[in-house]
Amino acid sequence: ITFIGCIGALRDIQILLRIFMWTLLIILVLQITGAVLGFVFSGKVLRKSEKLLDKAIIRYRDDLDLQNLIDFIQKKFKCCGIKYYSDWSKNMYFNCSETNPSLERCAVPFSCCIMDTREILNTMCGYET
Repeated sequence: ITFIGCIGALRDIQILLRIFMWTLLIILVLQITGAVLGFVFSGKVLRKSEKLLDKAIIRYRDDLDLQNLIDFIQKKFKCCGIKYYSDWSKNMYFNCSETNPSLERCAVPFSCCIMDTREILNTMCGYET
């Protein structure tokens, strides 16, 4: 797009300048439309995101890529679960029921732990929460 505008300005070619102008105008209108739709449907987007994250928590240990993504998100935003750490009870490995034989029962993933760089790494962080 910028190449068309640059060539049109350098060579004074009106058609290229018009193509450049209309392309930029269309992009501007699309961005404004996207912003308005994002604002109007923000509640729906939030609900869909929560539903998607809920499914991701349930499948946490089943898919390594998904596990790495959730770990990255939790470390980046310093959070645990969707709203609360108790969201992890939906996962079969972290569920706190008496019948759960998992070693991770009643725990949360290691990525839930907020690390202090001045302290020794606690690898049991998140267990028995």
